Amino acid sequence: MSEAEQIAVINAHPRIGEQPERVKVQSAQAFREQGYERDTTPPDVFLRLANLNEEYEQKFGFRFVIFVNRRPKEALIPVLEARLRSTRDEERRTALREILAIAEDRLKQEGGRWKG
Repeated sequence: MSEAEQIAVINAHPRIGEQPERVKVQSAQAFREQGYERDTTPPDVFLRLANLNEEYEQKFGFRFVIFVNRRPKEALIPVLEARLRSTRDEERRTALREILAIAEDRLKQEGGRWKG
């Protein structure tokens, strides 16, 4: 895939800490995986994530993607802060690896059956 195609794949993923209704419209599966159904995240965490997402997107030109793996949103803040110290190429590769981890987890959740 070209870099432009890779970035399109990355940007298709909902932002971490995005407004719940936006995530649900974009991906009901991501809505569940990111824990929005049972979310008790404090508003200050959503604000911090929004600010970090903005900083990340300004620096790299694409969205921050992470395999949440049922972690609370608060736990993602230090990861996002650390990844802001990476280079653009490192982050592009990391984001793609994270997308593959998400896909692998989804496949496992489906009992190894592809629903394409």
